[in-house]
Amino acid sequence: RYLDNIVKDPNEPKFRRINTEGSAFQNRIASAFGGRELLEAIGFAQEGTFLVLEKPDVEELKEIVKALEKLSAQY
Repeated sequence: RYLDNIVKDPNEPKFRRINTEGSAFQNRIASAFGGRELLEAIGFAQEGTFLVLEKPDVEELKEIVKALEKLSAQY
């Protein structure tokens, strides 16, 4: 969902900031093996209590979303 929102509106700052202390992040990302590491590999960087993606590469994010959807369907 985080990446989908960025792809839909890459210029919206709120979509490029993830509160790492929020329940959504804790339940969806922090609890998933490699979840945080994946976001960091995409380019998210820690800024206080947020992970922030400064300059998203939308085409790359589209490919990542496709790959994640394919993997998700397998499991």
